Amino acid sequence: LAVASSLMGDKASAIVDALAPKGTLSAARATIEPGANLWEGWTFAARADDASISPFKGVPGLVGIDGWVVGSASGATAWIDTEQFTLDLPKVYGQAINFDRVVGRLDASWQADALFLKNGLLKAVAADHSANVQFAMDIPFKKSQGPELSMALTAGMKQADVSVRHRYVPDIVNKRLFEWL
Repeated sequence: LAVASSLMGDKASAIVDALAPKGTLSAARATIEPGANLWEGWTFAARADDASISPFKGVPGLVGIDGWVVGSASGATAWIDTEQFTLDLPKVYGQAINFDRVVGRLDASWQADALFLKNGLLKAVAADHSANVQFAMDIPFKKSQGPELSMALTAGMKQADVSVRHRYVPDIVNKRLFEWL
């Protein structure tokens, strides 16, 4: 709606087009406080079913998201409870990572030059193991401004066969990460 209504600038609209969001909003509510600034006095809540985005410039592709999101000008929180979830990080892994179920929450905040995903606490279940996952990501809107693109992804498994490690060890390693490893 924001793209179609021209509320977003050309650059932001191009990013949304590249992310190619898909899915169904089975419930949605948006409000704007009477007399409030359009950019500051809004809130929203929505239920998304089978939502997805394509990978774009380091932003992971996500497929099969079911959950609720609530937000305002100061930030948002998503509660995720989904089956058949796919995480696609083509700049890190040669193949997407598939899970039977993912449950958890993720917070977001933003400023003029960046989006911050934080406090991601998730339980991911695959056929042969489960993992507790912590996730955070800083996504600058422009390379020349704001924070550097960064992602923190930590997974802990209590019981898993050592053979599952190949799914989580990066296939594609940039020079800085290679030197660190």
